[in-house]
Amino acid sequence: MYPVDPRTQLALEYLTLSGFGTGIPPQRLAERVRFGHQPPQLDFRPPTPPFGPALSDRKIDEYRRSLFIPDVPPSVTIQQLSTTFRLFGSIQEIFQRESSRSAVVIFVEGDSAFDALKAKILINNLEIYCEPRRINGKVYAPNIPMDVETPARILTQSGGRGVPYSIVANLPIVPGSAYAHDFPAIHNGPNNILYRGPVATRAPVFAPQPKPGPNNLHQNNTYSNILPNQPLPLPIQQNKPLPQHKKETQIQKLLRQMPYLNSTNDPVMQMSLLMQNAELNSEEYRQREQIRSQLEQSFRKIFRRCDLRMYGSSVNTFGVRGSDIDSYLELHLDSEEAQKEFPPREKSIGYYNNNVTQLFNHPYEPGELKKFTKQQILRLMEKLHRYLSKSYRWDNILAVPEARTPILRLHQSLTNMSIDVSFSSKLVFQNTGLLILYSMMDSRIRPLVYTIRRWADTKELTGDMGFTKYALTMLLLFFLSNTKPVVVHSPEQIIAWIESSDEYKNRTGESSPENQAGSSFSFDLPVQELQTLARMIPASLNQRSPAQLLMDFFAYYASFDFPRNVMSTFTGEVIPVQSFEIPPDGFRIRYVNLQDPFDMAHNIAKSVSLHTFIQMREWMRQEVAVFSRIPLNVVTLFDKDYTESCLPAIPVAVSISAHKSKTPFAEWIPKVADVTKRIFEDFFRCEFVRELSEEDAALIPFDRAIPQLGPVLNDYHCHLQCRSWDKRRHFRKTAIKGMKIGSLKDEWSLEASIGDFLHKQTFGKVTLEFYVTIMENKCETDKVCVYLTSATRSDEVGEFFELLWKFLPDQIRRFLKVDDVAAKPAAPSNSESVAEENQQSTEDLEVGA
Repeated sequence: MYPVDPRTQLALEYLTLSGFGTGIPPQRLAERVRFGHQPPQLDFRPPTPPFGPALSDRKIDEYRRSLFIPDVPPSVTIQQLSTTFRLFGSIQEIFQRESSRSAVVIFVEGDSAFDALKAKILINNLEIYCEPRRINGKVYAPNIPMDVETPARILTQSGGRGVPYSIVANLPIVPGSAYAHDFPAIHNGPNNILYRGPVATRAPVFAPQPKPGPNNLHQNNTYSNILPNQPLPLPIQQNKPLPQHKKETQIQKLLRQMPYLNSTNDPVMQMSLLMQNAELNSEEYRQREQIRSQLEQSFRKIFRRCDLRMYGSSVNTFGVRGSDIDSYLELHLDSEEAQKEFPPREKSIGYYNNNVTQLFNHPYEPGELKKFTKQQILRLMEKLHRYLSKSYRWDNILAVPEARTPILRLHQSLTNMSIDVSFSSKLVFQNTGLLILYSMMDSRIRPLVYTIRRWADTKELTGDMGFTKYALTMLLLFFLSNTKPVVVHSPEQIIAWIESSDEYKNRTGESSPENQAGSSFSFDLPVQELQTLARMIPASLNQRSPAQLLMDFFAYYASFDFPRNVMSTFTGEVIPVQSFEIPPDGFRIRYVNLQDPFDMAHNIAKSVSLHTFIQMREWMRQEVAVFSRIPLNVVTLFDKDYTESCLPAIPVAVSISAHKSKTPFAEWIPKVADVTKRIFEDFFRCEFVRELSEEDAALIPFDRAIPQLGPVLNDYHCHLQCRSWDKRRHFRKTAIKGMKIGSLKDEWSLEASIGDFLHKQTFGKVTLEFYVTIMENKCETDKVCVYLTSATRSDEVGEFFELLWKFLPDQIRRFLKVDDVAAKPAAPSNSESVAEENQQSTEDLEVGA
């Protein structure tokens, strides 16, 4: 036998049964072990000189902290791998090899790699197999944490010895062993179950002495002489009922996170306390500046003349503790020095990607960088920080070249701070300077910004499909520039005032590119100059308090027609979509159209989805209705459970896309309307009372608050007298056993039979009145929206609408593929006249029920 490192031996003994490092999936190995096969043995030969030089202790430690993923599914991205494996601990580095579909994950701590090996990892419902690193034929398994019991440690503590065994009948059981795996049963014949529970692959010759106690089945026996082929008795586990804790309410959770809000009932004081406890403190500013300085020194190793500047929430006075750092790498590509010509280098930039240290003595000059693409520069930045990751504790290094602005994302495990580095657009400093100027012009702006951001978080209006913090801030500033009298002026008016002043005319400085107003004025100025400019602008005549302005903000946007208008934050004007001039670089019309004040082609709120847009409008209407009756309180404002019962139910919007349909869009639209109506009639037994005209819709006794995304195709008034949505999945499983599903027609018949059965069973138990509005969606390409509204706010309406929100899109898309299903005559809603083909299925459902 070859000598084996004791740590490697201990870890590999633990991992052998699960198949780690053997190339066999754990499930397949478990089947082999269950039928008596010997677990595969690993070859622990040490590397010989032909395989390479001896490794340093530092490199071996890195291998033990890393895992190898031999086959990454094509649908799994590097971002998903990073997000999933960070659940086990901090990641130093993760990279995917371009030549194959394998990947390597390097953790900061060895315990994280050990935990990841034991876990069953699923991404997109696909299992990700991991194994220890194998370098030059040697396996470097993670060290087992000291708090994990292994057979070797059990024997060491008890003074016994271990003997290896394969899993066969009468295998000794080691309670609490780290080798234990839960198999259904061990059989010694067709009807003889020897043991059901955890099974071990090693057992002690001298088993440990069990501690006496009430849970021990044999308190007076000693087990010092039990042989390996005799099973050990297991202790009886007493199942104690878990204490039942009451579910924490929204108010309790809020006051636990922000107890200072309960110290006063004054909304202005509450908003100020919220701002003071959320804003960045001096320690965070110092920490962010230190990280910026470290990064700047790192970049100067490969770029001779570069500067790193922070922008966004880190410097614009609206930062939140723990938020990410946004930074811009200034490469001075438009400077005079960049116009100089440099002779080409012998090595290409691709060579330096793999040998980044070769640039430390001869960094790139600005004139040389002008020849490279943004993706090449970004790749070089990524390689640099992978090399420096250990020195500066960078982990989760990720380049995002496909973003609107290519960025490099880093995370520092030492400070738990994330930073984004961009280098393509300097307009971000214009936005940052403008926000700093606004915060200096009026002291009411900062409490309002922090309160509205927190309100949007509690109402779940932020995220990938919602508003960004910058979008919420600009939404507030646009409103403040449209109050009467105005609280703050638009950037266009500010520039006009500043340029007309004598003090500005006497200033000297570098000229800036012209903005939308044709001026060369730039907000990218030092803080001292911005303070001087703030004193030059006339003070606001609006004397309303921050609490009053907050309610005005909700009232203004609760009735604002977002899809039909564009909000120009530069001029402060509301421009109808029909008369809006699309910039040369384009502008994406969406549900909320908020134009950036300096990048005219950028819709700040383009990420807002239809669902988030509907929720935002309804929550704003909710706040107006609630606080028109009671005084404003920030605690009540953040309480998602506090609702106004007099308001109608929140409408549900279902979006149907035609991008995969071969039918022309003009012919596809009426099919969607027809199939939608048929689903309500056949599947849910809804009665269509009437189709509403424009005059009838105007006479509805409540405000449905349906945004006009396009022309209305159909508008129906519906009536439902049964719980046809309740337990549909359960009854579908029962009915499908007695039917042969061979086509979409059969599935339609099955769903219709379930609706008929539920109509019989629950007829008269509920009465719902609701409206179905089918509308073309002009905010997105080739889409139709189905709106569901009701004047009643009840649990039944909420359950019915929630099921339809999940059920309708998939069913409409599927049954649009069958033309004759859509053309099928309407089935009667009366339960006595049911189609003959569904009668047998209905009887089977009744028997099953």
